[in-house]
Amino acid sequence: MAAEPITVVPESAGTDSQVAELGGAPAGGIGTAVVQTKPYVTIVLPCYNEQDHVLAEIERITVAMDASGYSYELVAIDDKSTDGTLARLREAAASYPKLRVVAFRRNGGSGTARRIGTNDARGEIVVWTDADMTYPNERIPDLVGYLDDNPRTDQAVGARTSDQGTHKF
Repeated sequence: MAAEPITVVPESAGTDSQVAELGGAPAGGIGTAVVQTKPYVTIVLPCYNEQDHVLAEIERITVAMDASGYSYELVAIDDKSTDGTLARLREAAASYPKLRVVAFRRNGGSGTARRIGTNDARGEIVVWTDADMTYPNERIPDLVGYLDDNPRTDQAVGARTSDQGTHKF
């Protein structure tokens, strides 16, 4: 794995942070700051009307990534769902410290969610996947490992072997 740069961020920064003592108090008189390590992997998870699947998908991704040893963040983007997806994501954030929830004010489509998620990613490697339980997301660490083992490779693509998505036309 690549070295993880460290960034000093305001104390209001949320999860996967640790407090470090600073040499002398800053101007505001506070003697500590939050030091947050940059994750190696960012997983972008666009979500649209996936209230029935999104928690299982978050759990599956989190279990795989926690076991992998890779540092990561999971960015779940609610694309203005009309069901309870956003509420479930917000509830889940309390239990999943590496989960960041982004809520769109209007529906932009999965391409827009992926683009914005990629632009907002803090990780060196960005993974795109779906929240509909059709991709084997437990294999994300395998794809990241492939990229690590093949430094001249810029992209690894996992493809579905069946069409089992939740949105059928």
